[in-house]
Amino acid sequence: MISMNDTRLTIIMLLAACAGLLLWWPISLMLVMFAALSGRSFFAVIFGLLCDLAYGVPPAGVLHTIMFPFTLSAVVCVLVRRGAALYLRR
Repeated sequence: MISMNDTRLTIIMLLAACAGLLLWWPISLMLVMFAALSGRSFFAVIFGLLCDLAYGVPPAGVLHTIMFPFTLSAVVCVLVRRGAALYLRR
């Protein structure tokens, strides 16, 4: 039987393939947000950094990981997910 985690991982990998082949930024942003909100925060931040580099934003300075739009959206989605999880536990 296929579990929900297998289905999520399959969807994430399919979106990554589409985003990599098409280089269309809404699909890439949707992948980053879906990965972050589904609990794959490490994958979301790494893919956000890779998307930022692929779309031509060079790293600059010490805070380069939070100044890019894809990485910033990944970090914000991870924080929203963790905040919602803490709020719903109460």
